[in-house]
Amino acid sequence: MQTKETNRVESFLGLFIVISIVGTALRFIEIEALNEWNQTINDLTIYAYYGVVLFGLIPFFWRRKYTFFQWIARNASHLVKETATASFKGVRKITEKSQTEAAFSLDITEKIKRIQSESSREQNKFTEGSQSLDYPLQSGLPPLAYLPVTNEGGKEQKTDSKLMVAESNLLSDALIDLNIIKMEDSIEVINIIYGPNVRRVTFQLPKGLKLSQIQRAQDDIANRLGVLEGLQIQSGSLPGTAAILIPNERRYPVYLSTLLSSREFLNVLDKSPLPIILGINDHNEPVFTDLTKIRHLLIAGSTGSGKSVFLNSMLITWLYTKTPEELKLILIDPKLVELRQYVGFPHVERVETNMKKAIQVLMQLIEEVKRRYEVLAHRGVKNIAQYHRMRKENDELMPYIVCVMDELSELMLIAGDAVEDCVLSLAQIARAAGVHLVIATQRPSIDVITGTIKANLPSRISFRLQSSADYVTIFGTGGNCTLLGQGDGLAMIEGFFNKIRFQSPTISIMEEEEEETVEKLKNFWKNRYSGSRMEPQMNVEENMVEDEFTIEELQDSFDEVEKEPQDLVAKTRDYILENPVFTVSDLQKYLSVRRQKVSEILYVLVEEGLLVPPPEGNPRKGFTLRQDSQEKEVITETEDNE
Repeated sequence: MQTKETNRVESFLGLFIVISIVGTALRFIEIEALNEWNQTINDLTIYAYYGVVLFGLIPFFWRRKYTFFQWIARNASHLVKETATASFKGVRKITEKSQTEAAFSLDITEKIKRIQSESSREQNKFTEGSQSLDYPLQSGLPPLAYLPVTNEGGKEQKTDSKLMVAESNLLSDALIDLNIIKMEDSIEVINIIYGPNVRRVTFQLPKGLKLSQIQRAQDDIANRLGVLEGLQIQSGSLPGTAAILIPNERRYPVYLSTLLSSREFLNVLDKSPLPIILGINDHNEPVFTDLTKIRHLLIAGSTGSGKSVFLNSMLITWLYTKTPEELKLILIDPKLVELRQYVGFPHVERVETNMKKAIQVLMQLIEEVKRRYEVLAHRGVKNIAQYHRMRKENDELMPYIVCVMDELSELMLIAGDAVEDCVLSLAQIARAAGVHLVIATQRPSIDVITGTIKANLPSRISFRLQSSADYVTIFGTGGNCTLLGQGDGLAMIEGFFNKIRFQSPTISIMEEEEEETVEKLKNFWKNRYSGSRMEPQMNVEENMVEDEFTIEELQDSFDEVEKEPQDLVAKTRDYILENPVFTVSDLQKYLSVRRQKVSEILYVLVEEGLLVPPPEGNPRKGFTLRQDSQEKEVITETEDNE
């Protein structure tokens, strides 16, 4: 039998032999993961050699009467057996886990593959079935050849597995560094779509990670990825996925000629009386809408954001697709230069640069809406679309009217109440009569975009703004990103569930080419309608106010247009006597006047002695009805003073 000392020596000797063999093998095998452990392995191997010699390898095996190789074979078989058992248990656990996860993710994997195949088919849709630039979109319209021909941009960058792996590693490292995911987790990129201004990276959320956790760390992720601005994180199109929009290092422009000649626009042209081309979204797809469906449109953008370029593209789209019998334009341009180039088009009724006269134009536009309602009622129809379907040869043409205001803040500075009342009236009643508003502003503050205006303009587009508070003014909530400028926009449009990130189109990046296109279009329409005389939809020159009028006179004239002449003070007095407890809103609804007018009437009644004004330190207390005792007290006090 072996003694305890012999067993102990054998155990230590076997341990040193195993360490020396493994260490020697690792010294000759290059493993990148063990590079930083090479010195430690070398030291352990040398110490193991010393241990083998110390315990007398050769004398020991000679005395035990069996060879070294027999001992190695016996212990190695035991070692292989134990290793195989442990490996089998680990493989069985991994297999069971993989089967569970595979059963859970089978449906979503099939959906991901379908989306990837559909994305590859979408790459060439801009060129397939597009309209030739040598021909017009429809008979009687100008040819698309007037638009500059460009070969730059519009090409989608192809993605491959290497790019997807690179994006996966980049996102995984960023989220691991920010302690959002664990070291053993990783981000699996499903798809990458390259758009004009951003690339959309869709990835699978690791198990247990919520979208809100990533969105809260949006700024930190942008910093980790080296993105200065424009990064946006949103929900993916599949359950359990998210999408991150990363600005491209090189942005390419979107040209109006490409979208006007596209197959998608040709499909929607016949169904859209007033088509609007928003541009290319973050899915690299063209986005269109119709002004007759969204009623009115509010556009905001600071200097250099692309707001004016978008307005010009929208107007050129209508001049390319609609005849003067189908569309009339009223343009209000306080900048004096942005919309002056459209003077001379048969479509354009007026380009007004005088702000005082512009307000009068809005008031006359309200009168035109009322006149049209009388015509619709006489014909027995509800809206202009029904009128066009039932129109007879001798009936009035009644084209659509679009009023474009390039800067709302200038109008609000001159006569805020009158402008707000005009916009409110048109926004509420003008749609069925075929009259629509497009309002643009550089300064979307709450004193310009009031709550009343915003409530009646649900469709809004924002380009780059100065502060996050401006985005809140436009959308009611933050834009969740900082736009890049130069046509990078965010839209909240009726009929679309989410906000749309898009790159707006441009006629040309060269101003000379844009001006040349406008002149060619103008000459085309002038030559076509040179021998015909078209009746204007609004006689805007008639009864036009002079430059010397005051703002108070203009506001009073608006009240006269909106309501029948009557003694508002007497009517208010009777209402208050019948209803001692009242609010200004109640009076505003009862009299159908603006709030400032109600306040003026109340102070007239204060002077008469019927009401007591609110205290100077507490204006929210409101007006109160004066009691008889208080009247006597005031009269007595006045007599004593005399």
